Amino acid sequence: MLKKPSVQAESYTVKIEDGATQDEIVTLLTSNKRVSAGDLEHALNEYEYENFEFVSQIPDRRCRLEGYLPAGEYEFYVGESAVSMVSKMLTRFRETVLTEENEAVIKASGMSLDDVVTLASLVYEECSDSGAYKGAARVLLNRLAKEDGLLQLTSPINYVLAVKKTEFTADDKKTDSEYNTYIYAGLPKGPVCSPTLAAVNAVLSPESGNNMYFVSDKDKTY
Repeated sequence: MLKKPSVQAESYTVKIEDGATQDEIVTLLTSNKRVSAGDLEHALNEYEYENFEFVSQIPDRRCRLEGYLPAGEYEFYVGESAVSMVSKMLTRFRETVLTEENEAVIKASGMSLDDVVTLASLVYEECSDSGAYKGAARVLLNRLAKEDGLLQLTSPINYVLAVKKTEFTADDKKTDSEYNTYIYAGLPKGPVCSPTLAAVNAVLSPESGNNMYFVSDKDKTY
């Protein structure tokens, strides 16, 4: 049972930034000591959310809800349970991503919801500007359709190594992880961040074309 705050409970606001990872969100929410890391980790990785059917369909991984915790401002209450806090984030995900139209597109695409969220997280991390999302989504879908299915992206390596690098060594690209798209075909094991809604929509409605490459620097993606 969710712990409900009293009517007089003091509230506070927390802002989650675009592209935050689950680990970063844990650090943010526990920084004010109003919820314990242990309770929050349990709520994120173990609690069964019967009211959110999509959670039961997420594959097993260390950060179960990676990609499903949308950015934005959230109002929480002093004494509010970790499960209640996470439920607010899952509600926002359901309301923004799982619209009737989007669910129909996902079903028609042949991808799972987790595939879509994972691909959207890659689009977000690999692009410097949102205007390039649809083109980047097309490139990644084209690469997945290749015979070798290798995406060859650096953002999953950053995720595994918990760094934010722009230059990678040959050893970095040999990192033995199911997130490493240089050595493992297909999508990484899961999302690498919480993608924006624009990135999700780009995956659901990518540009047409046969492009296999895009270039991205700190100012622009093309």
